[in-house]
Amino acid sequence: MATKKAAVQEAPEVQEAVQEAAVQEVKSAAVPEKPKKVKIMVPMDPLCEESDSIFVSVNGMNYQIKRGVEVEVPDFVAEVYLRSVEGDAKAQAAAQAIRKQMEAAKAI
Repeated sequence: MATKKAAVQEAPEVQEAVQEAAVQEVKSAAVPEKPKKVKIMVPMDPLCEESDSIFVSVNGMNYQIKRGVEVEVPDFVAEVYLRSVEGDAKAQAAAQAIRKQMEAAKAI
């Protein structure tokens, strides 16, 4: 019988602990973590002198990054920019390969 009373007496303490843990979980979920910042520099574009910045959009958040200036941006913005640069490089390489194939075909 004593064990039942002890269990009944512990129940409110357990409930309070569970409620406090739930409140802490909600508080931590409500405050998003700040993204890590990284420094990047977007080079000037010699082919388009009037474009002094680039536009990057990630999940509805828009960023305008000035060219030729080192700026601090969230890491996910830098990742999107670097993937774009990488994609441009691959497209240029593919275009150059096609030009070479066309020149070789003309030579025949």
